[in-house]
Amino acid sequence: MLEGGAVETDGAGTLLVNERCVVDPRRNPGLDRERMECILRANLGVEKVLWVGGELAGDDTDGHIDQLARFVAPGRVVAARQPDRLDANHAALEANLELLATLRDAAGRRLEVIPIDIPPRFSFQGTQLPASHLNFYVGNGFVGVPVFGAATDEAALGTLEQCFPGRRAVPVDCREIVRGRGGLHCITRDEPSMASSR
Repeated sequence: MLEGGAVETDGAGTLLVNERCVVDPRRNPGLDRERMECILRANLGVEKVLWVGGELAGDDTDGHIDQLARFVAPGRVVAARQPDRLDANHAALEANLELLATLRDAAGRRLEVIPIDIPPRFSFQGTQLPASHLNFYVGNGFVGVPVFGAATDEAALGTLEQCFPGRRAVPVDCREIVRGRGGLHCITRDEPSMASSR
Protein backbone atom coordinates (compact mmCIF):
# COMPACT_ATOMS: atom_id res chain seq x y z
CA MET A 1 0.00 0.00 0.00
CA LEU A 2 1.39 3.39 -0.96
CA GLU A 3 -0.60 6.60 -0.78
CA GLY A 4 0.37 9.70 -2.75
CA GLY A 5 1.59 11.55 0.34
CA ALA A 6 4.08 8.75 1.05
CA VAL A 7 6.37 9.61 -1.88
CA GLU A 8 8.04 12.80 -3.10
CA THR A 9 10.01 13.14 -6.33
CA ASP A 10 12.23 15.84 -7.78
CA GLY A 11 11.09 14.95 -11.31
CA ALA A 12 14.71 14.20 -12.21
CA GLY A 13 15.18 10.63 -11.02
CA THR A 14 15.18 10.97 -7.21
CA LEU A 15 12.47 9.74 -4.85
CA LEU A 16 12.20 10.74 -1.20
CA VAL A 17 10.36 8.42 1.21
CA ASN A 18 10.01 7.90 4.94
CA GLU A 19 11.17 4.39 5.74
CA ARG A 20 8.82 3.90 8.67
CA CYS A 21 5.84 4.66 6.42
CA VAL A 22 6.81 2.50 3.43
CA VAL A 23 8.64 -0.45 5.01
CA ASP A 24 5.85 -1.43 7.36
CA PRO A 25 4.51 -4.98 7.80
CA ARG A 26 0.98 -3.60 8.21
CA ARG A 27 1.15 -1.74 4.89
CA ASN A 28 3.49 -3.88 2.81
CA PRO A 29 3.84 -7.29 4.49
CA GLY A 30 6.82 -9.36 3.43
CA LEU A 31 8.61 -6.48 1.70
CA ASP A 32 11.87 -5.32 3.23
CA ARG A 33 13.65 -2.08 2.33
CA GLU A 34 15.74 -3.62 -0.47
CA ARG A 35 12.73 -5.22 -2.18
CA MET A 36 10.61 -2.11 -1.68
CA GLU A 37 13.31 0.02 -3.28
CA CYS A 38 13.37 -2.24 -6.35
CA ILE A 39 9.59 -1.95 -6.67
CA LEU A 40 9.66 1.83 -6.30
CA ARG A 41 12.41 2.26 -8.89
CA ALA A 42 10.72 -0.06 -11.39
CA ASN A 43 7.22 1.37 -11.06
CA LEU A 44 7.91 5.06 -10.57
CA GLY A 45 10.73 5.45 -13.08
CA VAL A 46 13.26 6.79 -10.57
CA GLU A 47 16.97 6.05 -10.34
CA LYS A 48 17.59 6.67 -6.67
CA VAL A 49 15.50 6.31 -3.52
CA LEU A 50 16.44 8.44 -0.52
CA TRP A 51 15.28 7.00 2.79
CA VAL A 52 14.57 9.35 5.69
CA GLY A 53 12.74 9.13 8.99
CA GLY A 54 10.70 11.25 11.33
CA GLU A 55 7.08 11.68 12.25
CA LEU A 56 4.75 14.26 13.70
CA ALA A 57 2.82 13.86 16.94
CA GLY A 58 -0.82 13.10 16.15
CA ASP A 59 -0.08 11.92 12.60
CA ASP A 60 -2.10 8.85 11.60
CA THR A 61 -0.28 8.20 8.29
CA ASP A 62 2.79 6.52 9.82
CA GLY A 63 4.88 9.47 8.67
CA HIS A 64 3.89 10.59 5.19
CA ILE A 65 6.82 12.44 3.63
CA ASP A 66 4.59 15.34 2.49
CA GLN A 67 4.48 16.54 6.11
CA LEU A 68 8.23 16.22 6.69
CA ALA A 69 10.34 16.98 3.61
CA ARG A 70 9.55 18.13 0.07
CA PHE A 71 11.53 18.87 -3.07
CA VAL A 72 11.29 22.46 -4.26
CA ALA A 73 13.76 21.83 -7.14
CA PRO A 74 16.21 19.10 -8.06
CA GLY A 75 18.83 19.07 -5.32
CA ARG A 76 16.80 21.36 -2.99
CA VAL A 77 14.56 20.15 -0.18
CA VAL A 78 12.52 21.99 2.42
CA ALA A 79 12.28 20.11 5.72
CA ALA A 80 10.16 20.51 8.83
CA ARG A 81 11.95 21.78 11.93
CA GLN A 82 10.71 22.21 15.47
CA PRO A 83 13.08 24.43 17.47
CA ASP A 84 10.94 24.14 20.64
CA ARG A 85 12.80 21.50 22.67
CA LEU A 86 9.66 20.87 24.75
CA ASP A 87 7.68 19.88 21.68
CA ALA A 88 7.24 16.15 21.01
CA ASN A 89 8.41 16.68 17.41
CA HIS A 90 11.75 18.33 18.20
CA ALA A 91 14.13 15.34 18.41
CA ALA A 92 12.79 13.36 15.45
CA LEU A 93 12.77 16.39 13.15
CA GLU A 94 16.31 17.40 14.17
CA ALA A 95 17.54 13.89 13.39
CA ASN A 96 15.78 14.04 10.02
CA LEU A 97 17.42 17.38 9.16
CA GLU A 98 20.84 15.92 9.95
CA LEU A 99 20.15 12.84 7.83
CA LEU A 100 18.87 14.86 4.86
CA ALA A 101 22.07 16.95 4.85
CA THR A 102 24.13 13.78 4.24
CA LEU A 103 22.14 12.52 1.24
CA ARG A 104 22.92 12.81 -2.47
CA ASP A 105 20.36 12.76 -5.27
CA ALA A 106 20.40 10.77 -8.52
CA ALA A 107 22.70 13.36 -10.11
CA GLY A 108 25.20 13.01 -7.26
CA ARG A 109 24.42 16.39 -5.67
CA ARG A 110 24.41 16.72 -1.90
CA LEU A 111 20.96 17.98 -0.96
CA GLU A 112 20.55 21.64 -0.07
CA VAL A 113 18.23 21.49 2.95
CA ILE A 114 16.07 24.50 3.81
CA PRO A 115 14.41 24.21 7.24
CA ILE A 116 10.88 25.48 7.79
CA ASP A 117 9.68 25.82 11.37
CA ILE A 118 6.30 24.27 12.13
CA PRO A 119 3.89 25.43 14.87
CA PRO A 120 4.96 24.29 18.36
CA ARG A 121 2.64 22.05 20.37
CA PHE A 122 -0.33 22.72 18.10
CA SER A 123 -3.29 20.94 19.67
CA PHE A 124 -7.05 20.66 19.93
CA GLN A 125 -8.78 19.59 23.16
CA GLY A 126 -5.45 18.43 24.59
CA THR A 127 -4.40 16.31 21.59
CA GLN A 128 -1.36 17.41 19.59
CA LEU A 129 -2.09 17.64 15.87
CA PRO A 130 0.26 17.19 12.87
CA ALA A 131 0.34 20.85 11.80
CA SER A 132 2.96 21.30 9.08
CA HIS A 133 3.54 24.04 6.52
CA LEU A 134 5.18 21.42 4.28
CA ASN A 135 1.86 19.93 3.26
CA PHE A 136 1.68 22.60 0.53
CA TYR A 137 0.13 22.31 -2.92
CA VAL A 138 1.87 23.65 -6.06
CA GLY A 139 -0.53 24.99 -8.68
CA ASN A 140 -0.33 27.16 -11.79
CA GLY A 141 1.21 30.43 -10.64
CA PHE A 142 0.77 29.79 -6.91
CA VAL A 143 1.73 27.62 -3.97
CA GLY A 144 -1.07 26.95 -1.49
CA VAL A 145 0.56 26.94 1.94
CA PRO A 146 -1.14 25.54 5.07
CA VAL A 147 -1.33 28.12 7.84
CA PHE A 148 -2.61 27.69 11.38
CA GLY A 149 -2.85 31.16 12.91
CA ALA A 150 0.60 30.51 14.37
CA ALA A 151 3.76 32.59 14.71
CA THR A 152 5.42 30.35 12.08
CA ASP A 153 2.92 31.18 9.30
CA GLU A 154 4.57 34.28 7.82
CA ALA A 155 8.09 32.86 7.73
CA ALA A 156 6.86 29.68 6.05
CA LEU A 157 5.00 31.71 3.40
CA GLY A 158 8.08 33.83 2.72
CA THR A 159 10.44 30.86 2.46
CA LEU A 160 8.18 28.92 0.11
CA GLU A 161 7.58 31.93 -2.11
CA GLN A 162 11.36 32.30 -2.47
CA CYS A 163 11.65 28.59 -3.29
CA PHE A 164 9.15 28.84 -6.15
CA PRO A 165 10.09 31.85 -8.31
CA GLY A 166 7.16 33.05 -10.39
CA ARG A 167 4.60 31.59 -8.01
CA ARG A 168 2.77 33.46 -5.25
CA ALA A 169 2.53 31.83 -1.81
CA VAL A 170 -1.17 31.80 -0.89
CA PRO A 171 -2.08 31.10 2.75
CA VAL A 172 -4.78 28.47 3.27
CA ASP A 173 -6.20 28.21 6.78
CA CYS A 174 -5.92 24.52 7.66
CA ARG A 175 -6.90 24.58 11.33
CA GLU A 176 -10.11 22.65 10.66
CA ILE A 177 -8.52 20.26 8.16
CA VAL A 178 -5.74 19.27 10.56
CA ARG A 179 -8.29 18.48 13.26
CA GLY A 180 -9.31 15.59 10.98
CA ARG A 181 -5.59 14.71 10.61
CA GLY A 182 -5.55 15.96 7.02
CA GLY A 183 -3.49 18.51 5.14
CA LEU A 184 -3.77 20.64 2.03
CA HIS A 185 -1.62 18.36 -0.16
CA CYS A 186 -3.45 15.35 1.31
CA ILE A 187 -6.84 16.50 0.01
CA THR A 188 -5.71 17.48 -3.50
CA ARG A 189 -4.66 15.54 -6.57
CA ASP A 190 -2.66 16.80 -9.54
CA GLU A 191 -4.44 16.79 -12.89
CA PRO A 192 -1.96 16.35 -15.75
CA SER A 193 -2.54 18.12 -19.04
CA MET A 194 -4.16 15.89 -21.62
CA ALA A 195 -1.88 16.52 -24.58
CA SER A 196 -3.26 15.48 -27.94
CA SER A 197 -1.73 12.29 -29.29
CA ARG A 198 -2.61 13.23 -32.87
